[in-house]
Amino acid sequence: MRFLRNLLVTIVVLLVLLGVGVVATDGMLRDELERRAAAQIQKPAGFAQKPTVTVEGFPLAYFVLIQEIPAVRVQGDSLTAQVGSNTTVRLSAVDVTLHQVRVQPRTVESEQVSGTAAVSYADLGAGLGLTASPAAAGLVTFTSEATVLGHKIPIHVTGRLAVDEAAQTVAMVDSAIDVGGVSVSSQVSKQVVAAMLKPVHLPLPYGLKLTDIDAGADGVTLHVSGANVSIPHSR
Repeated sequence: MRFLRNLLVTIVVLLVLLGVGVVATDGMLRDELERRAAAQIQKPAGFAQKPTVTVEGFPLAYFVLIQEIPAVRVQGDSLTAQVGSNTTVRLSAVDVTLHQVRVQPRTVESEQVSGTAAVSYADLGAGLGLTASPAAAGLVTFTSEATVLGHKIPIHVTGRLAVDEAAQTVAMVDSAIDVGGVSVSSQVSKQVVAAMLKPVHLPLPYGLKLTDIDAGADGVTLHVSGANVSIPHSR
């Protein structure tokens, strides 16, 4: 979420441009702000391609003059995000909106931030060192292998991914395990899941929180939100 800070610092820069008359019209202001914001957040955020930034409010010049913008939306693909201490994962369909953005002397504040991002099963599995695939009714199957007497035996763990909002972790719950085509007891399955799929800690900055995760046909969708988000800036 480093791109949030870069995005809002860009808004501050455009306020200065407006004040010295560099940006003269509402259309020019909107185009310039959106263009600069997209360019400035691409590399620091990790987007492979320049994202799309949409600034709401009309006339925009009025909202910029009072240093409060109704909403700023960022959409992009191929964003590399850090998961844990040594793992990265590629996010797609990133869509984040900041509502009621206000510029303060030392911070940029947003009353509400909400967003989603998708992770393909291929990228999800690669990040965990397993193979991930969709299962029925919103469940996910993770597959690993164990070697027994020189033979590789597949281990399939199927369950639901759930978010612990307080701990900011994602874990597998309501799981069932199949070892070489044979189902195992729930007591054994819990031990295998604990060893194979430990909860993943996903801390987010600026008071943002991971609130939900949905499993679909092509991958999982992460949901984030935050209230009264405050991001430091320097003009």
